[in-house]
Amino acid sequence: MKHYAKLHVVTAIFLATSLAACGASRPVTYYNLTALPPASETRHEPSEGTGLSLGLGPIILPESLSRPQMALRMDDQRLRYDDLHRWSGSLSEDFAETLLEDILSRLPPGTTALVFPWQGHFSPSHRLTMTVIRFDGALGGQVTLKARWSLTQGQTLVATRQSEFTVPTAGPLYRDLVTAQSQAVAKLGKEIVLVIDRGEVRRQP
Repeated sequence: MKHYAKLHVVTAIFLATSLAACGASRPVTYYNLTALPPASETRHEPSEGTGLSLGLGPIILPESLSRPQMALRMDDQRLRYDDLHRWSGSLSEDFAETLLEDILSRLPPGTTALVFPWQGHFSPSHRLTMTVIRFDGALGGQVTLKARWSLTQGQTLVATRQSEFTVPTAGPLYRDLVTAQSQAVAKLGKEIVLVIDRGEVRRQP
């Protein structure tokens, strides 16, 4: 009996160790947003004397998105986080850099734009500040991006908006979710450029 009891204990320890090893071996996948330049739209041609330069930031994301794990929307009140699917870096920085690329891809070549904080030698003619209210989604569902933003020229407020975009995911995978999030950021960038293009931003001579 003692022999069998010892065998059972050894077997139990082996199984527990094997299960732990299996759990530890599950790989973590990392993701980042991607800028999506316009495919069919043409860039705005620069006009002589245009002195537009843009400072982007600060951009504030919800505290719930400050952790590296990806957030999945369960309902209006609940999020869940996945330890095996994470952002490759700071989502706040990734969001800002991706939005900057999306905006620049729609502005005249040679337009200067930097993400806050910038060096002292850069003095932008216009500044865009933003508070992101929501930026999440569900696998196989849709992504929602909701943000309040303001555009100033010097000390003058020239535009303020609240934007909201809903983008369906193309499939049930995490990469489909991230692609939809990138598409939502591109839509936001396009809306900002449309405000500039309509002349609501006064360009410096």
